[in-house]
Amino acid sequence: MLIYEGPATLEWEMNDSTSVGCPDLHVVVDCTDDVWTGIARPDPQVTASERAALLELAAMDPLFTLTFAPGVRALVEVAPGADSGELRLTLWQPGSPSEGTAPPVG
Repeated sequence: MLIYEGPATLEWEMNDSTSVGCPDLHVVVDCTDDVWTGIARPDPQVTASERAALLELAAMDPLFTLTFAPGVRALVEVAPGADSGELRLTLWQPGSPSEGTAPPVG
């Protein structure tokens, strides 16, 4: 079931004062059998080198914050998508391979 389609931002936080990301994305998010997945496509103005840097960062630490609108955020794991320039998003869950990078809860 389609749960969201529209603009979003993707941000990787190094610490409380430093973050990098992609502010101009078009995201399609589906939820099937309680499995949340998404595809993000950067705006055409995002350069190939900026997309490559984002994928390099995701290869080192795939946990990003996806923001749909002010106050609507989700922790997601980012991986290369099926098409060039596309990003595959998976909702972060405890016990996932990137669990060690997740912020503390509480």
